[in-house]
Amino acid sequence: MDRYSMDRYDIETEDLDKLIKEAIAISSSPSRVIYQPNFKFESSLSKDKAVILGGIASPQFLFRAPDTKTEQIGSVPLSLQLHSVRLLAVDKLLHDISSWVPLLEQVARKGESLLVLANHISKNSLVAEMLIVNFRRGVLKLGIVELTKETLPTVERYGIQAIDSLELENLALDELPLAKKVICRKDATFLFMEKEIMSFTESIAVIQVGGRDSDEQNQRLLYVAERVRKLSEQVAL
Repeated sequence: MDRYSMDRYDIETEDLDKLIKEAIAISSSPSRVIYQPNFKFESSLSKDKAVILGGIASPQFLFRAPDTKTEQIGSVPLSLQLHSVRLLAVDKLLHDISSWVPLLEQVARKGESLLVLANHISKNSLVAEMLIVNFRRGVLKLGIVELTKETLPTVERYGIQAIDSLELENLALDELPLAKKVICRKDATFLFMEKEIMSFTESIAVIQVGGRDSDEQNQRLLYVAERVRKLSEQVAL
């Protein structure tokens, strides 16, 4: 029986190795494999469809923010999950903080989540810094993703048009497109849209990781994350 030892916790991995192999067969790439804690003791595998973009812009979003309902994978800083997420595409994240205030006040007041898709994030951007600080304090539930030449066309074809930051002052939150759920990792961001346009979505596999208790579940999640990461690196070579 395959076992894996991390710190002082010894876990069985045979079932996880099998699920990882099946997940890659479903999704065709390790980078399209999502791993999450299961609410049950056993581990399982399911299929889904998502719009896939680049990874989260800062590691600051991959840790639990105090006093928020943002879901994390236990105590393991692997991914950020947001539900009922408004999608805001902007040309640039610069230093014009004042133009963001009215929209962010709406986000905080309504308790919704926000994912900022930026064509460009300037070095030492005051806006990005402000968003991160408010996330870490639990004031806002949000994330930032910097778009690339490869992912920008996908966003535009989905009808999400970039807005000049100067136009934000008069923007109503309800005008922004809505995603059912967003999962952000270092290597990829997965958008689960309210209205799917199948030609823009890609097949992904979701591994629900169980365990005998929360400690073992966290260790098993770490194992899956490490295995998927190593497989992704092998594919990239």
